[in-house]
Amino acid sequence: MSSRVRVAVTVGISLAGLGVASDVGWAAKVQPVPLVKRNVTGNLPALRNSIPRLPRIVGADARRADLAFARQLQSATSTGNFCRALDLVNRIDRVGAAATELNRIESALVRSGRTRNCVDRPALRTLRGGQTPGVGIAPLGPITGPTSHEQGEERQIPHLPIRLSTRRFNSGVQRQVFEPSTSSAFAAGVNDPIKLIAPVALADPHTGLTPPDPSMAVAGNVVLITGNTYLAVSTDGGRTFTYQDPAKIFTDSPDGGICCDQVLQFDPGTQRFYWLVQYWCTVQKDCRKAGAENRYRIAVASISDVVASAGTRWKYWNIRSRDVGLAGNWIDFPDLAVGRNFLYLTFNSPSKSAAVWLRIRKTDLRDVSGFSSIAFRYLLKSGDYVLKPVQNTGTRGYVVRRAGTSAMELKYWDDTSNTVHTARVALKDVPTQDCSMTTPDGRDFLGSAAEFGCAGFSSRVSGAAMDSAGRIWIGWTAGRRLEGTKDSAGNDRNDGRKLFPNPHVELAVVQPIRVFAFEFFPLISQQAIYNNAYAYAYPYLTSAAGEVGMSYLAGGGSQYMGFGVGLLSNTRSLRRVINGTVGTTRVGDYLAARPGGSLGTFAGAGYFISSVERPAFTYFGRGP
Repeated sequence: MSSRVRVAVTVGISLAGLGVASDVGWAAKVQPVPLVKRNVTGNLPALRNSIPRLPRIVGADARRADLAFARQLQSATSTGNFCRALDLVNRIDRVGAAATELNRIESALVRSGRTRNCVDRPALRTLRGGQTPGVGIAPLGPITGPTSHEQGEERQIPHLPIRLSTRRFNSGVQRQVFEPSTSSAFAAGVNDPIKLIAPVALADPHTGLTPPDPSMAVAGNVVLITGNTYLAVSTDGGRTFTYQDPAKIFTDSPDGGICCDQVLQFDPGTQRFYWLVQYWCTVQKDCRKAGAENRYRIAVASISDVVASAGTRWKYWNIRSRDVGLAGNWIDFPDLAVGRNFLYLTFNSPSKSAAVWLRIRKTDLRDVSGFSSIAFRYLLKSGDYVLKPVQNTGTRGYVVRRAGTSAMELKYWDDTSNTVHTARVALKDVPTQDCSMTTPDGRDFLGSAAEFGCAGFSSRVSGAAMDSAGRIWIGWTAGRRLEGTKDSAGNDRNDGRKLFPNPHVELAVVQPIRVFAFEFFPLISQQAIYNNAYAYAYPYLTSAAGEVGMSYLAGGGSQYMGFGVGLLSNTRSLRRVINGTVGTTRVGDYLAARPGGSLGTFAGAGYFISSVERPAFTYFGRGP
């Protein structure tokens, strides 16, 4: 036995206690090519037969794409291109009966040792930008007043963690009294309950779009909140806000004008706000028509620029569909994450069934004139419909996607590399079915208008963040039941085992481990947050000061949908910021949780519905 083989075997044994050995991803001996081909091709007929019977959540276009990928998988295997074969396995919808065959094929490829060095290589592009006048557009008026705080949240009842088992936290509602604080900070221990600081309910942004999709960024006393399609600016620590109209900040109107999804971040390293603005499509403002394209505008401003211009002075660059290999296709559902050296952006293309992950160097966005070109690299992945960036990752960027009901996929991109690597993490008992939840007026706010069968995009992945120990926390919305048997059309009969009384938040915690030249990503905990009386949904995660924070939506049964915040690490504690008084059949897709700086450990942005939909904001952390 060679020394290299001895090391490999030793590592596999030494990590067995972490549950890694069964998912190491390499073998002590590389298997012969003919054997690998036989192991893969033996499962291909069953895979092809299962695709037409996929559940209804996989649309007709996606099924046709899956069949095309299966044919390409046959060709890649026959020519010995096993890296290409593994990539194609990850593009096919891993649900229903297809999941079993895909797991078998993937296992054959990974254990063969032939896919150890498979990587993605992002492409390089350049962009040109511009600047806004920043002349102080007339505001719509101040927004003041404390939020309602009648609804507290829960005491958590923890269970001991069991490897690869669900750790459940059942919540019991308890009334909590909000005590206003004028202090800029507060002393707290890891066992103290959550405390809200200066919560505010904003006025109706009058956009006519639903839901309002709030995102947020905080820098000292400056707080920016954006959504469909508004910008709220505060320079007094979130006590009052003034609305600005993005269509007047950016006086041009490409691609049919600004519409819908927007995201905000603040980067302490460069002291810059990043505002990502989505534009509508070029074909009669209908993104679903053939040939429709749109763009994202990445706008950048310093704290002083925001204060001096009331949030109207920005320099910006445009990323169009055609700039990322998606000419003739529309792009949607973006998110941002800030790393040590790069700004990371993810979005998808529904018309192409593809997702994009790109990065831009932060110093380029800070130092280069808004009219000069800057470079970025991007990765385009067909079949990866929803990617989510992991927040607070330092010198390596991560994105995550949930690959069916039994696995999580992580992609990582080191700052010093132009190569993207992929790892898979096994999950256990992900209940994807039965996600409807009605409010007192009889409206289903989670299931009736959802894509993917449960709470929209958040059923795939909703938020992710890395904590101070390097663990990756991943959250998504899950239902009551496991997948069951299928009818003749491939639709789930909803007869799978019931695990939870209501829709809930699932959390997976992954610990990246490096041993010599090998990296592993074991699942160290799978958790759930649920309540017997109502649902949790749409978790968005961030981290700061040794804690993991979350924003979420909750409601159903005797409650209307409300916005809440929570602390997930150390002693778990959650708190409702505000409850609505009216039901709806469409919620999501965006909430925000960000580091709060000196005013609180975290800041959270969400929304509620009274007579209209209104954003809400709060600082939160631990306190007496």
